[in-house]
Amino acid sequence: MRSLYTSIPSILAAAGLFAVCTGPAVANPVSGRVIEVIDGDSVLVNAQIPGRLENTVEIRLEGVNAPELDGKCRKEKELARLAKRYLEDMILGARIDLNNLRPHNRSSRKDMVARIVLRDGTDISAGLIALGFGHEYDGGGVRSWCRGPE
Repeated sequence: MRSLYTSIPSILAAAGLFAVCTGPAVANPVSGRVIEVIDGDSVLVNAQIPGRLENTVEIRLEGVNAPELDGKCRKEKELARLAKRYLEDMILGARIDLNNLRPHNRSSRKDMVARIVLRDGTDISAGLIALGFGHEYDGGGVRSWCRGPE
């Protein structure tokens, strides 16, 4: 007799939910509204994502690493505040598209990763990088914000 725990993937697969919960990207784009800016590369979005019971999901912005609000130096902390303010000005309350939406597998703090794009086509990650509020990020190592003069 199979245990309940070994049957769960089969039950979820039959319901069409297993791939959404554990697997590759969701059908894209998914529309949503940003309801909170957490920091320079993380937001809370209200969106109906197939296979999820919750409509509120924490999104880590794809392709960018922003400085941390509790950073290691004054420069990092100031850039972190500016990055967060940029996101608040650009997307807080805005209707957005979540492109390349997928589960976040590198951090237990973030539910999903997505490229956030405004309805006019503005790529939010690219804007952070262009303004110096973020470094390009591909999931590997991160660059220090504390090098050079503060």
